[in-house]
Amino acid sequence: MNTYTEAIERELKQLSSYEQILEIKERDLNATVLAHLELGEGLVNTVRDDWNKKGIFKRISSKSGETEDSYCTRPYVQQIILRYCQNRSFFRSRFGIEDGMR
Repeated sequence: MNTYTEAIERELKQLSSYEQILEIKERDLNATVLAHLELGEGLVNTVRDDWNKKGIFKRISSKSGETEDSYCTRPYVQQIILRYCQNRSFFRSRFGIEDGMR
């Protein structure tokens, strides 16, 4: 992974709630070119595994009302990464994310 991709990984690992991820997901894609981003399996799997370990994707069972584990898929994480990178400055400011390049 290159430095930019490593920075993105560090920043995405700072997300701590489903609401943050959902807000990123709902942001429209734009025309920003992401020439330095290596959107490979390593990045996607690392971010997905981190979010799953944190339990961000817990859900309430409609039948029992109890919390159960859920997970996010690779395509879902890829979409979050793209949208985050295209609006990186906005989301870093909005969520108080530390700059991963430092």
